[in-house]
This record gives sequence, structure tokens and C-alpha cells, in this order.
Amino acid sequence: MKSMNRMKKAVLALAGAAIMVTGALSQPAQAANFQQGDLILAIYGNRTAGEGTEAIINLTDLLGTNSGPSMNVLSSNPGTTYTFNLSAYLNAAGIIDLNPASPAYPVRYTILGYQDDINTGGASSLGGTSLSNQVGTVHPAIGNFLVGMINWSGALTDANAPNLITGQNGAVLAFTNANSPSTRTGTAERLFNAFNVAMAANLDQLLYLVQGDSELVDSPLLGKGQARLFADGTFQISGGQLAAIPVPAAVVLFGSGLIGLAGMARRNLFRQAA
Repeated sequence: MKSMNRMKKAVLALAGAAIMVTGALSQPAQAANFQQGDLILAIYGNRTAGEGTEAIINLTDLLGTNSGPSMNVLSSNPGTTYTFNLSAYLNAAGIIDLNPASPAYPVRYTILGYQDDINTGGASSLGGTSLSNQVGTVHPAIGNFLVGMINWSGALTDANAPNLITGQNGAVLAFTNANSPSTRTGTAERLFNAFNVAMAANLDQLLYLVQGDSELVDSPLLGKGQARLFADGTFQISGGQLAAIPVPAAVVLFGSGLIGLAGMARRNLFRQAA
């Protein structure tokens, strides 16, 4: 298996430590912030000039330190589904394109996280994609993810990422802000160009969580759970599989009615043929 250049690793370790220390000193509770192990939800998409905004939400520390699941908690409790009401963020000004013209800007979302891996000497890199076939695929540039996340974490301050709601760890920023999700991770949705494919989903669309390692760039991605952001602002995440969305009773009845009508039409056709 390939490994990062030793000099690059040393520089990255020193830079990461310095950034995280200075970041911690400049990140009181008034600013959105994150560190290794945290699960970060990014909501973005509206790039309407003068209007579009994007959200950064720390799910792990949303209501206080470790009030929500971390990467480790998610992995160790695969049968648990964690639910959040994030309607305040989804309905914040500029998140949804209320005047869709050409082009229209649909809401997109993804999950990000990184965690030191003592077994490899690198870091686990977690992302989400709407593609269900990425487990087992190889993404050679996965090392870019760690660098990007450390730099982003260290850049967040009160001035450029104030929390939307007092007491919650989450900010809504203009999409042109230097620390908005799309500015930091890239508009191609490949999360710092670390992944080969778009790593995001639309509202109500299932997000598959996958994880690689900055040191094991030849190793395939692992499946790490699922998430879904609903149009009403409900967000669910699990280290396993989310429950299927039940089909509304009205839809079932409508489908049954269509089947009944089809049966009646077929019987009438047979009678006419006789």
C-alpha cells in the first residue's frame, strides 16, 4: 500500500497541531467550530448572487460538547438512529432558492469528519454520497481530505462564522464566504478533490457514508452508515441503515385503485372479444 511522503507527514502534523491550537484559542462558543472526531453537516447549493447562503452544523457539539454522536459513537452504535430538528438552518435566509430561474439551485447536503487512526498513523476521512456503489472503490487522493479539514477548522472565527442560534454550534454563511462549505471543499462536490465522485445528496435523498484513510490510499472505502435530510428540516443519521420511508396510505390506496381499474378494463375487454 502506498503511504504519504514522510516529510509531508511531518509538515502536516506540525501545521495541524499549530492550526488546531490557534483555532481553539480563537473559537469561543459564539463561533461555529469543529475538531477531529466531530460529525459535520454541510448544507449548500443556492448560488444566487447576493442571496445564496450555506450552513455548517457540528452535529457532535450542536447543543453542547458531545451532545450528539461523534464518528466513534456512530461506529460503535450502528443500530442507533440519531434525529435532529434542523429546520431553523434549512429555513434560514438564502439556504433555499426561493426564486428558481435558470439555472435553478437545488439544496444539497453532505457529511464530513476526520479522526486520527493510531493503527495507520494517518486519519480516517468520512464523507457522504448519494451513490450506493462507492463502498469497495479506491480513491487515491483521499489524503487531501485531512489537509482540507484541518485548514478549514483552523480558519473559523467569531468574525467569519458566527453561530446562527445562541448556544448551538452551527453557522449560516454567504456562499461567497471564504469558509462556506462549497468555497472550502469545492463546487465539484468531491470534498477537497479527495474523492473520485460527487459527495452529496439532494433533500429527501439517502446519503451513504463512506470512509477512507489518509495513509491507506490504495485501500477501498468502507461503509459507515447512512443519513437523510428531509425537506421539513428533520435530519437522521445512523452507523447502520436508516429505516425505509413508509409509503403514505393515500398512495397505497391510489395504487390499489389503479390495479382495480386495470382488472375491470381487462375483464371488459375479454367480454367484448367473446
